[in-house]
Amino acid sequence: EEAKHEESKHEESTHEEAKHEEGKHEEDRREKKAPAPVAERPCYETSYLCVFEAISPYMWSYMGIALALGVSVIGAAWGIFLTGSSIVGGGIKAPRISSKNLVSIIFCEAVAIYGVIMAIIMANKIEGSLMFTVSAPLESWQAQTMVAGWCMFAVGLSVGFSNLFCGICVGV
Repeated sequence: EEAKHEESKHEESTHEEAKHEEGKHEEDRREKKAPAPVAERPCYETSYLCVFEAISPYMWSYMGIALALGVSVIGAAWGIFLTGSSIVGGGIKAPRISSKNLVSIIFCEAVAIYGVIMAIIMANKIEGSLMFTVSAPLESWQAQTMVAGWCMFAVGLSVGFSNLFCGICVGV
């Protein structure tokens, strides 16, 4: 029995040594493996400033057109509401002046028409392409297209808000 016991201890120790050797080889294989390449994250995931580059310039252009048209019409509607309510109030007290104050409503409508005209002009300035992709070093046409998109957005904002305030001022 003692011989069997010693033989089983010897088998266990050789088995443990074999496992230890396998573990060393496994560790060596892990160390020799190159680290997994880490994919570089896109710029717009790491910085808010890169959002301007990540959004298509055509999107910026069409947002500018929508703002020019939409905010101009809102300004005209607000001006017509203010002017119309004052004409109705004045017409109750003095009926003879209601037809003379219709000029203010015509001015408010002109604000909306100006927004429509600017939106048409801006839409005709867009020269589209099937797909716009940005390469790592920007080419000159890509940079010009991006700047043009941002400019169209800025023009849409300025036209829209100037017509909004103009419509409100005519109404007041």
